[in-house]
Amino acid sequence: MSSEGIAHRIETSIDAASCMHLLEREPKEQAADWCYRVLLHNIQMLYMPPGAILREPDLASRLDVSRTPVHEAIKRLIEAHLVYVAPKRATFVSLIDMEVHAQGRFARTAVEPLLIAQLQGRLTPEQRADFATNIEHQELMARQGANPREVVAVDDQFHHLLYTHTGNELVWQANRMVSAQFDRVRYMGLVLGYERLMVGEHDFILDILETGDVPVIDIYDMVDAHLKGYRRFIDRLMVDHPEYFV
Repeated sequence: MSSEGIAHRIETSIDAASCMHLLEREPKEQAADWCYRVLLHNIQMLYMPPGAILREPDLASRLDVSRTPVHEAIKRLIEAHLVYVAPKRATFVSLIDMEVHAQGRFARTAVEPLLIAQLQGRLTPEQRADFATNIEHQELMARQGANPREVVAVDDQFHHLLYTHTGNELVWQANRMVSAQFDRVRYMGLVLGYERLMVGEHDFILDILETGDVPVIDIYDMVDAHLKGYRRFIDRLMVDHPEYFV
């Protein structure tokens, strides 16, 4: 679709600043990083739905910062394909492009089986405790219920541990950028009630990490199936909210 066609599709009356939920700023957190975190959270949690208009002066006013950190945050969101600038028109929260979504899933599916294979059978007691604590939190959320933000955080933390415990923090950061569109669809499933936290699948990954000796191809198949969880609800999402998609 041409840029003009996309711009026409995503025109909306929804003002991002007016529906923005603020997050507490961390000690010593740079203004641009905080603005990015707030805007990313709002896009992921659907407070700013696809097509919402982002006006830098209004966002800066709500965040009580100058326009510079807001502008820097929006540039990062553009790089992650979460924000779209329509030439001579406006800046919008991007519609969901399933081709971009597929590339994000590919990036994670290509990397995470290798991380699991590297870690399996080699967990230190401290690393095992990190994974076990995360699983305990997941099980508690599954029993008691939790808001989507908490579910997203504990789910992401589990996968993040695979990267940090193999010394691949930079790969995690790169994959987060590439897979932002993929993650957004996953979060939508939770926010809209189409999906739930898949504790059993994460528990199975931990079993592999603890026991070892699982062929890489089998790990790949398991991770591939796990990351295709969005297929359980994507058709319903497209029917219920066609306005969210390119």
